[in-house]
Amino acid sequence: MASSTTVLYPNDTVKGKAVETVDHASRSKINGEGGNLIADVTSPHAKKHRIVFDRTLNVFEFKLLDGSSKHLTTYRLDELLCTSKSSVPLRKGVPTASKKGANTPKTLFFYFVYKEDKLKWRLKEVPVVFNTTSERDYWHTIIDSTIRRISSHNVEAFFSMSPGLRYQVLLTERAYHARDFIVEMPVDHWSALDGLVSDSKKDTGRDIDDPNTAHLATPHLRFGIIGAGSANSIVSTVHETNDYATSAVHIAIGSECNVDVCTVHRDSKLIRISANAISYGWLGDVLRDSENYRCLGPIRYQWSALRTTIRNPTYRGTVQFTLSHKETVDPRTKMPQCIKNCPVCEKPGKESDETTQYDYHFHDEFSHVICCVIPTVTPFTPHGLAPYTGIGDGTLDLALIPKVSRFRNMQFMRRLYSSDRTLVCYRVVRWSYQPDADQEDPGVWNLDGEILEQPKGEALHFKLHPQLISFFGRDAAMINPVKRSFIKKRKSSIVYK
Repeated sequence: MASSTTVLYPNDTVKGKAVETVDHASRSKINGEGGNLIADVTSPHAKKHRIVFDRTLNVFEFKLLDGSSKHLTTYRLDELLCTSKSSVPLRKGVPTASKKGANTPKTLFFYFVYKEDKLKWRLKEVPVVFNTTSERDYWHTIIDSTIRRISSHNVEAFFSMSPGLRYQVLLTERAYHARDFIVEMPVDHWSALDGLVSDSKKDTGRDIDDPNTAHLATPHLRFGIIGAGSANSIVSTVHETNDYATSAVHIAIGSECNVDVCTVHRDSKLIRISANAISYGWLGDVLRDSENYRCLGPIRYQWSALRTTIRNPTYRGTVQFTLSHKETVDPRTKMPQCIKNCPVCEKPGKESDETTQYDYHFHDEFSHVICCVIPTVTPFTPHGLAPYTGIGDGTLDLALIPKVSRFRNMQFMRRLYSSDRTLVCYRVVRWSYQPDADQEDPGVWNLDGEILEQPKGEALHFKLHPQLISFFGRDAAMINPVKRSFIKKRKSSIVYK
């Protein structure tokens, strides 16, 4: 039987009927070639279908040829992981082995990604039987070459299916293991990484150490994270779940979303970068105390939380910040009063440090200072520590909680963003914290789950860099806590409970 593959170009028709168009996905990063590839095929159950590959919109259309227009299914090219001449064993949408089965004559297997539920992504196999083996091979070559132009043991099976994807698996065993591995990587390995052209920060002439520098240039390198930590908050926020298969799917198909980043500076020098949450006071002390009980495993956090709650630490210092948007009223009229001996209030004629140019300040004894770069979804905060902070919305949520009792602190940590009147939240683009110099213990910071020492009597400065890092993920992962009514979303930069 002769091949039935047909190539059409825009405005052409099939048997007198124009080919139906599908809205182009704005997230697709693949440039279309133009024209349509069409073939009449059969399913493994011998039912006749027509498959159309729209190379302008990068969309696949599967239509059952039974005289009805109801049986029509479409997929985007950025939802296609790969095509294969042999089947890959799947178990509940997850490949069970990296080794493929025997080559099946005339059959081409499409592997599309789909959402199994509201959170988890899986693979779907769509087998298509062509009229000839050569026709099957022609479609496989065209699709495979198009995909190639796209800018742990369980997840390796996903990567091995994706054409042209080279990878190396490193099992991290300690804090900063991944960072040290990258720093010590040989030059020839760096040159083999796609998208990494040079040190973009130096090439753009921007001083990364200066907290007042303009927006940094986005590196030409995308990051993918598969959750294997204690909380997996970045993974859960970007993918809406810490499910390893979902993370692997997004990496394998090349999904992309841009994430805000916060840089931390001391003495005009960059010391750390955060893409998650920064906390001081009670949360910092819990992390510091837990380091003494690593032998207990994950339960050490609950044990240290109890010990820290009994101690109920507070730290006296000054927070200065600049709001993300101008307010219609003077924010000073809404802000709490500073406690006595405020170093900023006592400066005559100066509201803030001229070198940093912060607009507002607050001097108090704090139980918590919490800054969220992203919503920070964890098993303990399923709607996010900061539910209305976006992944890349260009703002930081800064919550300042003055000294509270042990009981009130337990209430706050249990409910978080509750109706507690001690909570004041600001949407900021930059801020700083400086502890009072007369404190013997200045405390520590919990920065993305790692300890950052607070210098005694010295200020740390925090600067937002909108959408600085590109992750393998989807914009739809931004959390929308529709079932939570205790916070009303507002355009204001100051959120009160």
